[in-house]
Amino acid sequence: MACKNCGANIPNGELFCPNCGTCTENAKFCKYCGAVIDLPHLTLDSEMDHAVSQQYGLMVYRHELTLHGLCPDCIKQKKSKEETRS
Repeated sequence: MACKNCGANIPNGELFCPNCGTCTENAKFCKYCGAVIDLPHLTLDSEMDHAVSQQYGLMVYRHELTLHGLCPDCIKQKKSKEETRS
């Protein structure tokens, strides 16, 4: 698969482009309903690999980001339930 952002080849199963950090399959899950949230323009800071490598004496060649939270529908439902209780 080719990265939508930079065109680099992305190995099957990877969620992020190893070249620029762009989300590929964009698999982010809602804590309550398990929805997959599409994040097509999310890019990660490629300088972070270098900074961590320098600071800790490592050789970081890629990193991953996992987001946890609520989808828009579950946020609305949660707010609605809270208003009903008030």
